[in-house]
Amino acid sequence: MESVVPFGICDTNASPVCKCVSGFQPKNLEAWNLGNGFDGCVRKRELKCTKDKFLRLRSEIA
Repeated sequence: MESVVPFGICDTNASPVCKCVSGFQPKNLEAWNLGNGFDGCVRKRELKCTKDKFLRLRSEIA
């Protein structure tokens, strides 16, 4: 079963169960490592609008 979490996706049939989009990391690493990614992901670095750009993502949810 797939579910969307903030800046990531979880799939109980996959390994690892949850993945963050590029540039993000698990908000709660301990829970994440136990397969609970529902706290979602947070930016690895602070947003700097002068140098950031959009990233095209392919939808993984049907």
